[in-house]
Amino acid sequence: MILSFLASFYYGYSKIEKAKQIETPLPNITIALVQANIPQSKKWDTSLIIDNFMQYINLSKGISHDEKYPIVIIWPETSLHFALFENKRAREEISNLLKQFDSEAYLVTGALIESNKEFSNDIVVFDKNAQIVDIYSKSHLVPFGEYVPFKEFFELTPISNFNGLKAGNGVRDIKISNKLPPFSPLICYEIIFSGDILQNNSSADWIVNVTNDAWYGDSSGPYQHLAQAKFRAIEEEKTTVRAASTGISAIIDRYGNILNRIELNKKDIIKKNMHLRLGNDAH
Repeated sequence: MILSFLASFYYGYSKIEKAKQIETPLPNITIALVQANIPQSKKWDTSLIIDNFMQYINLSKGISHDEKYPIVIIWPETSLHFALFENKRAREEISNLLKQFDSEAYLVTGALIESNKEFSNDIVVFDKNAQIVDIYSKSHLVPFGEYVPFKEFFELTPISNFNGLKAGNGVRDIKISNKLPPFSPLICYEIIFSGDILQNNSSADWIVNVTNDAWYGDSSGPYQHLAQAKFRAIEEEKTTVRAASTGISAIIDRYGNILNRIELNKKDIIKKNMHLRLGNDAH
């Protein structure tokens, strides 16, 4: 047992030291995470849809950014309600937010989207004109929470009044622009699937995980979820950023160190200027 521990320790230490030696800075990027701390009881209240959205807008307007390199603002899972997805005023608010920055700027947000009477749990990337750059749909859906298992055999809709969400086609990279390294988008518990968070031959330089852990309340759940994100950062040797509705939001380096975080049940923003490396540098 002692030999096994020493071997594991030596392997981990050697790998980290080797990775540090070959690390190459990439173009600068500013990452900003927004945690509005909207409780689950208010998140889906239809009378608060606009108020909740404006909380994210107003918090994001407080982000200072004087640098000339790109900024990416990240909102948590389902921050954008489907009723506002095509809303002209909401798009104007997003555009005005991003145009306050002189540099290239993007919003990466979780969104619930309705299309042809089907819903999907998505990550949407908006540019300064509030035009959609890319959309990723969650593929690992939560049983009963996001889809009904075996519904082709058992008709449960009349009981649950829920048809489930439409699943995406699997993990894949998102490349926002030529000035920004691609990232792997993950929604909620997709971060827990070790070995299945990157597409084959991924060129992603970082991982973006948006989540709504308000379901867990003041339990161990948000802390366990954060720990899983740290493990994925280490396994894949990639910077991992985590935007959570009520916490714990964090920026994690590829060694599993938390560089910045927002604690549970706190309303705040965190911003960090970073150098992201080429994903192939680690392999």
